[in-house]
Amino acid sequence: MNEPELNSGFITDLQNEMVLIDQLNDIRRHLPDTQNLSDADFARLLNEKPLDELLGVQQTPYQIIADVKSGKVSIEPVGHDYTRQSNFGEMVMDQHFRLDDYPRISTDQVTSLDDPIRKGIDGVYHNPDGHPPFIIAEDK
Repeated sequence: MNEPELNSGFITDLQNEMVLIDQLNDIRRHLPDTQNLSDADFARLLNEKPLDELLGVQQTPYQIIADVKSGKVSIEPVGHDYTRQSNFGEMVMDQHFRLDDYPRISTDQVTSLDDPIRKGIDGVYHNPDGHPPFIIAEDK
């Protein structure tokens, strides 16, 4: 008996949905007032208010990343200035570690595509299992 083949588009959609769920759960952790809401009420709240308003910031790294990935915002270099590409990479790196529950302990986090470039280590994260105790990350 032949097993049915899974459509690769279906698998990609499922993977994208799983990433979105992880992102929503991470956002929810930063919104203590939403902890007692049902998933449906939380989704309704996200549809009613902009995420930046809920988080109290001008624009979240999640929004910036989504805008770049969708093509809504360009990170193409201007001349020889790669600031936007560099900052985008650091935001994606921060999101990756945050979603894997590695809290950032360095304080110089990039929050905008146009933040000035800082020299030095891009990020230091606490490793919850302690082996090694810290992760030092450099985005390229």
